[in-house]
Amino acid sequence: MSTFRWLSEFEARKSGNLKWKRYPPEVLPLDVGEMDCETSSEIRKVISSASTSGQFGYGPIASRSTLPKVLSAHLEDYFGISCEEAYVIPAGGLLFALSECLRILKRTGNTLLIEPAYSGLDQAINASGCNPIRISSVHNNDGTLEIDRDMIIKEIYAGAWSIVLAIPNSPTGALLSQKDMEWLAEIAVAKNLSIFIDAIYAHTFPTPKDLGLLDILRHCVDQVVIFGGPSKAWAIPSIRVSYMIFNNQLSASRVEREFRWILSPRAALGEAVCETAVTLGLAWLQECRNKVAENKELVRSVLEPGGWTAHYSHHATPYLWLHPPLTMSYPELHFLRKAKVALVGGTMYGQPYRSFVRMNIACNQLVLKEALDRIHRVTG
Repeated sequence: MSTFRWLSEFEARKSGNLKWKRYPPEVLPLDVGEMDCETSSEIRKVISSASTSGQFGYGPIASRSTLPKVLSAHLEDYFGISCEEAYVIPAGGLLFALSECLRILKRTGNTLLIEPAYSGLDQAINASGCNPIRISSVHNNDGTLEIDRDMIIKEIYAGAWSIVLAIPNSPTGALLSQKDMEWLAEIAVAKNLSIFIDAIYAHTFPTPKDLGLLDILRHCVDQVVIFGGPSKAWAIPSIRVSYMIFNNQLSASRVEREFRWILSPRAALGEAVCETAVTLGLAWLQECRNKVAENKELVRSVLEPGGWTAHYSHHATPYLWLHPPLTMSYPELHFLRKAKVALVGGTMYGQPYRSFVRMNIACNQLVLKEALDRIHRVTG
């Protein structure tokens, strides 16, 4: 069984990952969404075995892959989400899978995107031929997002046919409240809406059974597709494998049929890694969540007394969504220039968030403490 371990700053810089190569060496990067940790030994064994035997070929076609059976059992046991094996389809990268799924299933009208939302989702929606319309939300003190129902209804009457949302939300880690989830199910049924859920951070959620709320949608709405994958939770962003979970055979069959030439040449290695992650990598994942939670408490203890507002929920992502005690737009530029700390600007998640920053705190505490000290010196 593997033991979770943060990389030292020296090891992280030596890794050659984008996060540590895009800035000069005097900058501490807390921006790019990857974790500075050693990959679990179980996953490294799979990759090492493939390297030794030269197994880098195409994976089996979706109907012959063993991954859907493994994922179906895992989703039931881990999240409490029941789905038949035939409703789980492996794919490549998540955003590409989302875009192609939208393209195949799209109808006339716009696609609503619940904010805050990663800009890559806009790009995926646009690439599908659909038009994204952003819907605002409010982050409540109980760690839930409250969606703008009036705006959704307005856009539905203007012809919207689908909704895309991230559960858990990135970067906040929040869920929709059960009340909003039930309302969304009701309006989707009444207006024949399709719902597409980016669940890439589902495995980083500390109480996975809470995500069983998704079944409220899956059991009520005619067409719901959930997209997941191991890349974020197991710190393997370069392994481009994901999966789509459907709630009806018609949609699953249609996507598999029209998408088969793209789905078929998946990497066998990616599927093996995904299968290993959800079967043998859960102990490592729990250690990872615990370490990230420790880092979040450290950051909050340092920044909140200085007037920072930290919006976070349930330790559900390796990020903190922060509002600095500065009256300025694009504060990430200030901290990069003055503190030599790289953060993600809130505009990546929508223009209303231009005074926010996202801090990736999935790193060695020595790195984190140095970055916090630098930030403190320039904010007072």
